[in-house]
Amino acid sequence: MKRCADQVDCGYENRDSDLFCRACALPLLNTALAGRYRIHALLSKGGYAAVFHGIDQNLSRRIAIKVLLPSKTTHSEHEHFLREARIAATLDHPNIAPVLDYGKDGPSVYLIMPLYTAGSLRTRLAKANGPLPASETMSNFHQLVSALHYAHTRPRPVIHRDIKPENILIHPEDGRLVITDFGIARSLEPGATVGKTITVRGTVGYMAPEQTSGIVDPRSDQYGCAVVLYEMLTGYHPLDSLGSAIPRPSVLNTDLPTALDAVVLRALANRPEERFNEILEFMQAFDLA
Repeated sequence: MKRCADQVDCGYENRDSDLFCRACALPLLNTALAGRYRIHALLSKGGYAAVFHGIDQNLSRRIAIKVLLPSKTTHSEHEHFLREARIAATLDHPNIAPVLDYGKDGPSVYLIMPLYTAGSLRTRLAKANGPLPASETMSNFHQLVSALHYAHTRPRPVIHRDIKPENILIHPEDGRLVITDFGIARSLEPGATVGKTITVRGTVGYMAPEQTSGIVDPRSDQYGCAVVLYEMLTGYHPLDSLGSAIPRPSVLNTDLPTALDAVVLRALANRPEERFNEILEFMQAFDLA
């Protein structure tokens, strides 16, 4: 018998001949998607997708396999995911996780990425349990801005929509940051650089206020990047459940120059028109402060 890899929410015992779980339809361990990508272990599962450690049998290398949860997603969402995987596959930047392949096999809609084993910015923040060193924060911020500026200035601008520490991985070889999950990104039509209405995607606490109405532009990513920067600078998330005013970063970390407060708070403005015009301007203001 083959037990489902999701032993928390499923754990169904399947026949040895089954390729997909009869209960939740996730691929079973030691099967191969598209006859190529062998499922080795379940790494994580979120609200709409599971990530497996896998092996590319053609190239004999370890990979990450993101599979949409069949029970949580619709056919139209599957098609949307594949369209946006095509968008993500066009991105080529050292701080963006490359999409190696994508496709559909039976009930599984999947995306193939490199396997990063050095953790995420979230694990780094947890280890620090406070502000990151100033030099590390500056380097990290510059890397994030470089990647997002590249995506935002493509002939068809690409908006990530879900910038958060969990989606910022650490490269195991050189320690650089790598933004992942561009598979839920959105490409704007040529010339449509602001105010595009789309399906709501993102994480509460990191997505910009306008995203709840399904409206995004590059300034939406600026907001998420500013939340991440605030956490690196102070060790705290800027928002609380009561909707209180955001504390100035220099209050929480007295080593910070007070000139930095206005820069960070501007990027965290509720109204996109009150933020910086584009993310490179945000970085330049940060450097001058």
